[in-house]
Amino acid sequence: MYKICPKHDPEPQDFRWIIQPGKRSLAAMSLIIIATLPLMPCLGQTSTPDTAKEDLLQILSKKDATIELADGQYAKGIEAAEKNYEQLLAKAKALRAGKVADARAAAVTDLKAMSAWLAADGKLSKTVKVLKAIYALAPQDTEVAKALVAAGVDLKSITAEGDYFTRRDAKQTSRIVIWNTHNSRFNTSGTLQCNVVLLQALRPVHRFNKVDVPWEPNKDSFAVVNVPAMQFDAVRVEIIKWHGYAGGLAEIEIWQDGKNVAFHRPTRASAAVDRQTTSARVTDGITTSVAYKQGYWLLPDNKAGWIEISLARPAYEKLRRAKVSARTPWLKTVNVVPGDIVDITADGEWWASSQIAAGPDGGHGSGEDKSGKYRNRFYLQGRLDGTVFKIGSQFTLRAVKEGQLELGMNEENVDWFANNSGFLDVVLTVRKRSPLLTSVPTLTTNTTETTKSTYRSVAALR
Repeated sequence: MYKICPKHDPEPQDFRWIIQPGKRSLAAMSLIIIATLPLMPCLGQTSTPDTAKEDLLQILSKKDATIELADGQYAKGIEAAEKNYEQLLAKAKALRAGKVADARAAAVTDLKAMSAWLAADGKLSKTVKVLKAIYALAPQDTEVAKALVAAGVDLKSITAEGDYFTRRDAKQTSRIVIWNTHNSRFNTSGTLQCNVVLLQALRPVHRFNKVDVPWEPNKDSFAVVNVPAMQFDAVRVEIIKWHGYAGGLAEIEIWQDGKNVAFHRPTRASAAVDRQTTSARVTDGITTSVAYKQGYWLLPDNKAGWIEISLARPAYEKLRRAKVSARTPWLKTVNVVPGDIVDITADGEWWASSQIAAGPDGGHGSGEDKSGKYRNRFYLQGRLDGTVFKIGSQFTLRAVKEGQLELGMNEENVDWFANNSGFLDVVLTVRKRSPLLTSVPTLTTNTTETTKSTYRSVAALR
């Protein structure tokens, strides 16, 4: 069951982030339709605006209002969405481009088709009632139309928390699903074998070595790792063999009790080939690689590497992005107090001017011209309370004194680059402790309860 809860009105353009490639379910179809409904004329439903509005508001006002999806009808919905997926995306693009008439006509056709298979099962009568209410009300009541759009956003949970894989094996609650990439139509990259490491308080607690990951051209393949009962608060996947130019992954899902607990969790990686295929792609909910450089992470060519997902849930976090230039010795970033844990992650790439070719070197920034003059000449470093330390591509520290964290390149090379200097993209996550919470909740497999464990003292763990 999936709850429908009215929320604040989202901006129409936000739908491009919700309708994601690879999410082949009722959500993909529903969101496009709901997004276009305020533009539709009344389609001659038997419900009058008054009765439809009453029915709809009654449904939306109940906190426990649900849409029940029978397995058979759910399968039909998936099949229908798969057949029309590309067309649906095109219709969404047409709507954003202002081709309202085309989008409206397409939405009417799709909604009729969807209503037909929804109505085939009596358990879905509540859904059908909502659809009829949408028909009648959307053109006439702006506020209700907004509420419908907001409620429609919640339909994405059908994809985010209940896709076909977990619905089929709902009782097996502890598993890691590793979705491979094929680098869109080029089919030039992907992972063949990896190690999966479970971490607790930054320390390995269990390993799965040499996990084979299926790879096929133009196909979104995946591997499944069943997890034993233990506590862990992070998962690291180490790419050790790859297809073609480079390794990479589209998504890493960590399923517990029917929910993907890795969805939108913080990530970090040893490196990324560019700023379009960074580590954040593996928790964005997109399991397909069909769109070029959308929804998947890639390593630089011919480089082994790793990617890590944090499942720890601190009291609250502060996120800061910074560009650290070789021309600026020290960049002031975040203020910390004793007890703060700071994760510093560079993208592993050096973005330079045209005179210097960009290229990673073992997770550290490295720029070089054709002669390799600048290779291994610089790296990211930090300074806190007068202490300078090397960071490289990622670094974790726990503050013992109050102060301001500064980032920069190793100083002896700052002047070398002059006007040709580039920069590193850096993400800083400050995990600040609440006065009422002295430990970080962690994930315990094969249980619905969340347990807590205290972080060990961390000085410099890479």
